[in-house]
Amino acid sequence: MESPAEAYPVPVVGEDEDQPGFWAHSALNNPWPRGRRVRERPGTLLHTLQTAPLRREPGLRTLKNGEDFYYTIGTKTANIEALLVQSVGERIDIREACDFCQLSQGPFTSCVIAAGLRHLLLTCANCHWGSKGKQCSFITQPPIAHTAIPQTATPEMPDMSEMPKTLKELDETLAKEILARDSVMALLHDHDRRIEELVATKAIMQASEQEHC
Repeated sequence: MESPAEAYPVPVVGEDEDQPGFWAHSALNNPWPRGRRVRERPGTLLHTLQTAPLRREPGLRTLKNGEDFYYTIGTKTANIEALLVQSVGERIDIREACDFCQLSQGPFTSCVIAAGLRHLLLTCANCHWGSKGKQCSFITQPPIAHTAIPQTATPEMPDMSEMPKTLKELDETLAKEILARDSVMALLHDHDRRIEELVATKAIMQASEQEHC
């Protein structure tokens, strides 16, 4: 008979491991009674992700006893969902991570989302843990690269009667479209630069606080 330590190994602490391990496989196999009941219902997050490929072994911020961690996971459906998303979802770069994760909060080291499933989970897995998702900034500001593109009907052929009729009109219209595109790109670059400045300032402030401790 296995001891608790052998049955429930200590979770990884620190960075995620590329090779899925015990906790990633447990999340997918879902041995918790609460999780199995939910997984049987179509349209739920656990049902939708039950065939998803594992991508990593989730890393925790602090050391936890394996048996205690196993028990805690099974106490809430949200915890089971969070562990599964953390194991199969898309990891967000720290510069784009939600505000909560950038403050090094939550049980997991990385910020991971269920990409393409915002209709089922608006938050990252870290914030979803413990049913505390309302603190996640992704609810109102999802990562730009992962924002769902609205679905539109199949485009119709343009009405040729509305197209520019002369070469001069065509050049003017083309110039306006290029200017509009360049303005949008410039705005995106400004946001990227501002984010980098804020992250750098935050790092300097944190280092300064540590020096004065």
